[in-house]
Amino acid sequence: MSRIPSNEQIEARAYELFLERGGEHGHDMEDWLSAENELTQRREEIESIYAQEKEGPVKVGQAAYAGSRSGH
Repeated sequence: MSRIPSNEQIEARAYELFLERGGEHGHDMEDWLSAENELTQRREEIESIYAQEKEGPVKVGQAAYAGSRSGH
């Protein structure tokens, strides 16, 4: 997964920011940079979560497994 969002994704989010501000013109560069930063940060967070999930539940899984074995 690329950490850089596509121009289409940035454009869509920048337009949302424009609309959230009530359609006020003159902030196109600010909206673009804000959208790019926001989307890049989201991707990094998702990648971090995905990497943690790939490692798997170590302590929780082992504790649950050990608990179920000691009960029998």
